Amino acid sequence: MKENNKHRQMNKLGVSEIVSYVLLISIAMGISVGVYSWMRAYAVNPNSVDCKEGTSITIQDYSCVPNCPTCSIRLTIRNNGRFNISGVIVVVGNNSKREPEYYLKLYDNSPTRDKWSLQGGYSFFSDPLKPEAEQTIEFSNNYTDSLGLIKGLKKIEIIQVKPFIIDEKNNRIICQSSIKQNINGCIFNNA
Repeated sequence: MKENNKHRQMNKLGVSEIVSYVLLISIAMGISVGVYSWMRAYAVNPNSVDCKEGTSITIQDYSCVPNCPTCSIRLTIRNNGRFNISGVIVVVGNNSKREPEYYLKLYDNSPTRDKWSLQGGYSFFSDPLKPEAEQTIEFSNNYTDSLGLIKGLKKIEIIQVKPFIIDEKNNRIICQSSIKQNINGCIFNNA
C-alpha cells in the first residue's frame, strides 16, 4: 500500500513539472507575441510618406576647385528615375570608411538659393528635375559645426546624395533611395 501511495505521489510530481513547463512556455510565447506586435506598431509608421517607387538619381560627374577662398565641389546630378525631383540633400565625409556627416553650404554664386538651402546640404532646383535631365550644383567646402561655427573641410572622400520632392502642400518629402560614392582627389588648399 505504501508503494502504491509513493507511486501516485511521484506521478503527481511528474504531472506538476510538465504543467509548470507548459505554463512557462505559454507565458514566454505570449510575452514575445506582445512585444513583437508592439515593436511592429512602433517601428512601422503607417503615416510615413516616401517618394514613388522608381525615383532615382545618380552622380553623373563631379569636380573639385581646390584653391581657397573659392574652394568648392561641383556635382552634376542626373535624374535616372521615372519621376520629377525637387532637389537633393548632399552629405559628405572626409573618411571613406565612415558614414558621411558634413552638410556643406551651397556655393555663394549658386543660383539655387531658397529657404532650405540656408541649411547645409540642401539644393532646391529652380524647376523640378525631369527624368533623364541633368543639373549642376556647387557647394563650398564650408559646413557649420555643432557649436554653430563655420569651418572648412580639408578633403572629401565620400559623398551621399538623397533626392527630395515638394508635395502640393509645400511639404518636403525626403526619398529613401540614395546614392553613396567614394571620391578621389578632392583636397582643398588653405582650408
